[in-house]
Amino acid sequence: MFRIEECLSLITRNSSKIFSNVLSSRLKEKDVGLSEWMVLYYLSLNGGITQTELANNLSVTAPSLGRQLSTMEDDGLITRSIHDDDLRIRKLYLTKKGSKLGKECNDIVIQFKNDISKGITQKELEQMRITLDKMVDNVITE
Repeated sequence: MFRIEECLSLITRNSSKIFSNVLSSRLKEKDVGLSEWMVLYYLSLNGGITQTELANNLSVTAPSLGRQLSTMEDDGLITRSIHDDDLRIRKLYLTKKGSKLGKECNDIVIQFKNDISKGITQKELEQMRITLDKMVDNVITE
């Protein structure tokens, strides 16, 4: 018999919503949203990527990311530079201000990660990741 309280997709959905809401409220102290932090994070790892590459990392479409990038550029957090070989391509970089804000947000995210994994062993966390990956693979390959 199906029991909704045992449905893993609903459990993970509810957990994800709670995690996102709590992390968003913590990032708000820096006046940063979750999606904005993710842009800062990916650009800190891969400065010089294109909007399309960033969109792929974030699992969004490049056009939907455009407005957010324009706002971040207006706020002095990122710059867009024209590619040397192709004038249609713009590379994205963090400014000093964006890099500083990204580091401050990363500290918040690290504390959040520590808070939610309190009392859970590294082995348990790894097993959860493995199990969730397998479940996603099961759904994608259907």
